[in-house]
Amino acid sequence: MQYALEERIGHPDLFCGRETEMKWLMEWTSRIPRKLAKSQALLGRRKSGKTAIMQRLFNILWNQNGQVIPFYFEVLDQSMWRLELAQGDSTIVHRRSANAVQNLYLKVYIRIQNKLRT
Repeated sequence: MQYALEERIGHPDLFCGRETEMKWLMEWTSRIPRKLAKSQALLGRRKSGKTAIMQRLFNILWNQNGQVIPFYFEVLDQSMWRLELAQGDSTIVHRRSANAVQNLYLKVYIRIQNKLRT
């Protein structure tokens, strides 16, 4: 499998024990092209594997090259005073987020262009 999105879990073989969740997500994504899938939320405690599941789902969908084009965006934790956030002094957050979104849009755009050519 090609890993378009690097998984932070490390070696791909370290991803294990999530068969039920992955089966449910794959069934959910299969309903998307038919417009039968509703929005979902993945909830859990910190460090329970939510990010690993979403990164793996992204890579599976990317490799399927099917009708569902995956999109992954992550907002990173960072220390910030509440006053700074309230005053809008979060240019670092905006810059990092903008760069991540721009890179992802470029990957998705290239993927769509390749799909249109085939």
